[in-house]
Amino acid sequence: MKEKFQLIVATFENLSICLTCPFVTIQRRFQFLTLLQRSGHAW
Repeated sequence: MKEKFQLIVATFENLSICLTCPFVTIQRRFQFLTLLQRSGHAW
């Protein structure tokens, strides 16, 4: 029973990583773009 529970937890974690991964990359890209704009304004 315990092994089964751990397997379910691991699967759920993998799923949540897969789901959040695109959002994280979009967020980082957006932050990178705003950073570029800020440095551009600074110059």
